[in-house]
Amino acid sequence: MIDDNNNKKIEFEEFYKVLNDYKIELPLVQVQKLFAYFDKDRSGTIDYDELLVGIRVYISINESLQYRVNLILQEELWLKRLLLNLIKMAMVKLN
Repeated sequence: MIDDNNNKKIEFEEFYKVLNDYKIELPLVQVQKLFAYFDKDRSGTIDYDELLVGIRVYISINESLQYRVNLILQEELWLKRLLLNLIKMAMVKLN
């Protein structure tokens, strides 16, 4: 459980503890930056809405990157097919 004191907010100490519990070892400065990423209103705590927004942004970025990777892979597949066809045509002309 993340919210140890049941105040419906995640305080920095709770956030840091859960990262350690899941063996996510980061320097303190990076943990502070990650906490600040979620704590949009700079209240010193992360509420439920802030957590959801942060996660949604992360998922959205990853989906966008995955889409771009898929486009690149499709383009590479298209180029490979073109090259194979050109090689086949050259082989037929040589024979």
